[in-house]
Amino acid sequence: MNLIYKPLKYLFIASVILGLIEVLYINRIINFHSGTFSDLNPVSEMTAKKDLPVILVLGDEVSANPDSYVAMLRAKHPGYKIVNGAVPNSGIIEMENFGEKLIKEHNPDILIFQVNPANDLYDIRKGTDRSEAGLLSGITNSITDNFKFLDYISYKLSNSANDLAGQSFDGLEPENIAYAEKINIKALGPGSYERQKGLTENSTLLKTMRQTDMETLLSRMNNLFCKMKNGSKVFVLVTPHCSWIDKYYMDNMSLAGVELTEDFIKFPGIYPFVKALSDYSYSNQKVKVVDPTLMLRHFDSTSKRLYKLRSNTLNRNGHEVLCSTISGFITLSI
Repeated sequence: MNLIYKPLKYLFIASVILGLIEVLYINRIINFHSGTFSDLNPVSEMTAKKDLPVILVLGDEVSANPDSYVAMLRAKHPGYKIVNGAVPNSGIIEMENFGEKLIKEHNPDILIFQVNPANDLYDIRKGTDRSEAGLLSGITNSITDNFKFLDYISYKLSNSANDLAGQSFDGLEPENIAYAEKINIKALGPGSYERQKGLTENSTLLKTMRQTDMETLLSRMNNLFCKMKNGSKVFVLVTPHCSWIDKYYMDNMSLAGVELTEDFIKFPGIYPFVKALSDYSYSNQKVKVVDPTLMLRHFDSTSKRLYKLRSNTLNRNGHEVLCSTISGFITLSI
């Protein structure tokens, strides 16, 4: 009997502890992101501009960088107090709680909610079916789906490992094109990307169960936007994955082992991810979807790449285009 009772007892205790930590994490009672908010928000911005109208930015690691488009917006719009509430490796599940607290605290006139099509649906539900993950990855994904703090810890450990190995690409400086062209991108097998197999394509085209995940994202976003005061505006800023831009980036992804089908490569028109955002009937009628894909396609060139070569994230040039795009909407809203 003890052979059954003891393991069940320890499993129950472990589940209770994990559940408690998860509640503390989601509600930000214990701050797992120590230093992030203060690093992104200089004291001068928080105090000297306390009487100005407020722009609140929510998003993931694209926005949560001291040199991102958010810092550029501060230079372009000195008449606003811009609060950067972005959190690395977060999605709507965390932001629904974090964001509500920040909205209540800062009472923003404008909310910029940055959406990452490569990660946000993955944050809701990691791949657990055969099309997106193997058996081991499926089990791991199920655990981190239910315990977001474990997902964040995994993210931090992964970043630390990359830093130690000298493989961190978090900076926003533009790539040295002449040097970048000499880098040999080593071809990897699909197994290297098992945890996110098909993620970019499935999220963009809403394949497999990603349509259901998209409905969850939209509903939770709407719940958050309803917390905004009357007369305020919400800009949903889509930050396109590099594969949305051109064949150059698609080829780099393929070399790195990411599988892309003809469905995705030759998809015409507006991607289903963006169309679902635009077609959704938000309760807050002031919601506007901002998709800078066409602008990024226009400005990306062989002499001025907008994405980092090996990390598939926007570099400084890319963030300048992002800033210019969203800045136009801010100006029109005044």
